Amino acid sequence: MGEMMNVMKKKEEVKNREDELDEMLVEIDLSKRNVIEMEKQVEFKEKIIQIHETNMNKAWAELEMKSKEASSVEYSIVKPEPWSDDGSYADIRFSVTMDGNSLLLYLINHKGDLDSMSDEVYEALGKSKEPGKLVLDALQSFYSKKEAEEFEEDVVCRSTSLLLEQLRRISPHIQSYHKRAALKLASQWKEKMKSSKEFIVFLQLLASYKLESSFHPEEFFSLFEVINQPTEISELFQLLNYMGKVNGQVNQQHEKT
Repeated sequence: MGEMMNVMKKKEEVKNREDELDEMLVEIDLSKRNVIEMEKQVEFKEKIIQIHETNMNKAWAELEMKSKEASSVEYSIVKPEPWSDDGSYADIRFSVTMDGNSLLLYLINHKGDLDSMSDEVYEALGKSKEPGKLVLDALQSFYSKKEAEEFEEDVVCRSTSLLLEQLRRISPHIQSYHKRAALKLASQWKEKMKSSKEFIVFLQLLASYKLESSFHPEEFFSLFEVINQPTEISELFQLLNYMGKVNGQVNQQHEKT
């Protein structure tokens, strides 16, 4: 009887161990499946990351290409029929790819045609993807060209004013970083101005890049003694909403002329 009980007890122990082993096998199998599932998820996420990286690299390459394209403006060659016996043309066309500096030089070199080139400059700036940047690039060399012996100060100022006037005419959206750069440039110019011609270009800069709120007209009172073009100055003051504060000064200049 005792032996029978021992045999049954051992059988029960064996069965319990078998059950435990079965449970362990089930857990191991479940763990394997979890590991496999996790590996699949990791692999899937890696593929997603690779796709994102590829798209980002592609987008970055496109952005760089657009940035390079925006740094220059292409103008088509248009040759109208000669209007005079000497073969000159009624319209001058921009015939090369120009950056801002080249565009300003082109205008300076065609000083005799500046008064009739407004529409052409307007059209040229309209073709630029970033006209605000194009003109800003041209403005960087304003003082160096104005002070250079090979250029006439009046021509440099008129050419620069023409660019700024036509930029304002197309009313582009000026990027905030271009506006900050224009403000920095205007602050530098304010300390250099000595003539009415420079002052007019300065006011054109404020108007074209909408910087009027960054300056107070009282800062310019010391320049009135050298200003000899009150009409143009007055028009720009009105455009900048400065007229109320400087009306007395402008009237004094009118009385002197």
